[in-house]
Amino acid sequence: MHGATEIAPLSSATTEAGERAAGFEAGRARFVFDAATLSFRPLRYPDTHPFGAYRSSRGLAPGDAAAALAAYGPNATPVPVPAFGQLLKQQLVAPFFVFQVFCVGLWCLDEYWWEGVGGGGGWRGASRGGRAADPVPPSPSPQVLLRLHPAHARRL
Repeated sequence: MHGATEIAPLSSATTEAGERAAGFEAGRARFVFDAATLSFRPLRYPDTHPFGAYRSSRGLAPGDAAAALAAYGPNATPVPVPAFGQLLKQQLVAPFFVFQVFCVGLWCLDEYWWEGVGGGGGWRGASRGGRAADPVPPSPSPQVLLRLHPAHARRL
């Protein structure tokens, strides 16, 4: 029940006192029928002891553990693990990924295919319309390099 209105099936439930009563489970909460008020109430948890009693607790005896399991259910939180296909679909339609693919397409249309597919800003001749590769400088230069697109370079 994920916040939606549903009819929960009634079942036999164990109260916190160990008695059998009609009950149902809504979401992760258990409800039992209270004959005194003629209504369903949430299961009461043992939270009235002083703090020191909880701090010094060493767990439940095996008989008490079985009774607590019958009354409250397992102490577990199920975590659904989505399938690989679902995760892949979510990633492929994520806005940032779509933007990245769009930018790579623009770079490829603008003759910067090497930078678009992850080659980085290296000295590659193939990214300039198939001309011969520029030599790689032997060491980094302190000069700032500005590489213009061929269409912009003609204007200078």
